[in-house]
Amino acid sequence: MDRSFFLAKPTNKKPVLKKGIQSIIKNTKDGDKRFDRRKSKKGDPYFVLLAKNGEPLGRSEMYKRNANMEKGIKSVIKNTQKGVIKDLR
Repeated sequence: MDRSFFLAKPTNKKPVLKKGIQSIIKNTKDGDKRFDRRKSKKGDPYFVLLAKNGEPLGRSEMYKRNANMEKGIKSVIKNTQKGVIKDLR
């Protein structure tokens, strides 16, 4: 069985609520158009998923190569569209 897990770690110390997860799912339905591709100060690529209003919903890990970042974006899109929301607390 193919399973993917996403760990939502808030940076603002507020709990990640079901609405936040639903927002991530909603904002990945349009493919990669809401993924802002960026570079760190060291030049490492990463992405930020943005809501329709431009608010950041999540940030990826740092990648060594752009190709790996693109694979990460595709994985988020694919897995959020077929996923089930479960509270594992």
